[in-house]
Amino acid sequence: MYFEEFSDINQAIESEKQLKNWRRKWKLRLIQSTNPEMKDLFQDL
Repeated sequence: MYFEEFSDINQAIESEKQLKNWRRKWKLRLIQSTNPEMKDLFQDL
């Protein structure tokens, strides 16, 4: 439902660690800001 692309693995790991500490409500807002229909993005890969 949400993804980010990084050129550096360390940036990706740091971002994931930060997101894991977020509240569920914040995560849902982040998803809805880029994917308001909550569509499964795997099919588009």
